Amino acid sequence: MLAFALTLGQGIPPAACAEFRVFKQKYIRQTGAPVTQTDPFLVLNPTGTPWTLRAINGSLEDTSIEKVSSSTSTLNGVEVLRPNQFNQQVSVIEVPVSLGSANTIATQLRSKPGGQLTVEIVGQDTIPPVVVWQQPSAGRFLNTATLSATVRLTDDVAGLNPDPASLAITLNGQSVLAAFAPFTQPTLSATLQAQLPMAEGAHTLFARIRDLAGQLGEAAVAFTVDRTLPTITQRAPAADALLQQSRPTIGANVADSLSGINPSSVRLRLDDVDVTMQSTVTNTSISFTPTTNLSDGLHAVELTVADRATNATTEQWNFTVDV
Repeated sequence: MLAFALTLGQGIPPAACAEFRVFKQKYIRQTGAPVTQTDPFLVLNPTGTPWTLRAINGSLEDTSIEKVSSSTSTLNGVEVLRPNQFNQQVSVIEVPVSLGSANTIATQLRSKPGGQLTVEIVGQDTIPPVVVWQQPSAGRFLNTATLSATVRLTDDVAGLNPDPASLAITLNGQSVLAAFAPFTQPTLSATLQAQLPMAEGAHTLFARIRDLAGQLGEAAVAFTVDRTLPTITQRAPAADALLQQSRPTIGANVADSLSGINPSSVRLRLDDVDVTMQSTVTNTSISFTPTTNLSDGLHAVELTVADRATNATTEQWNFTVDV
């Protein structure tokens, strides 16, 4: 047996802010024999919430609109509204119902002409949408002039609202929504992508979406674009220096103003031998002192350093030992 509730009077208690509607139809009794009106409708997630069929008899705002005294409705072949539930004192009927992905409701008004009945089916959604930036990742350092941005939106119950006013995407506070291909129908999930031209510096992408229950989900991701090569200065020994010592300190200062030096990227070679592991490496310098005497003659140094955006600089220089 279907459970149902009758509400008398002129008002409905205020709906929860998370209520959303998957079906609404107004029926008006015309002259002549009663006619059954059949209406199909779809539901994104039929098991995501308990569903309530709400029948509003007449109008809650305009008491001059005639109520119906008899009506029937079947939902997917199951009777959900019966004639004995209606009379002129009944304003609202609420019935718990079950839905599928594809549904059909058939309604017939049997009252005198002019009677009006509005039938809606509502659910409750207490979980806001989830917004995840898939690209770029948080804190990422990039050296690109064009960013491939990807944001994933999901809502498992009511579904995402396709109204453009429900979605906002900004870069550094300025809308870039037009760059993202939109979704145009209610859906449980959507992946939006765009190619965005980028200037150097720190940036923040922000996305906000409302679901069909009006709930808000949002997320931001901060990242830095750095296309400038790191610098190598204060080379030691100086290029083309003539030294009268056989164990000179070899190295340089390194710097990067945007993303910073990646110490693990530093490579120092002396006479084509990698001496990085024997060197002292910091965010600002590298130095190496040989543990054995260098031979007299020309020696070659090669230093490579990259920043955290993978921009790399390599410098080579020579010095001569003459002890």
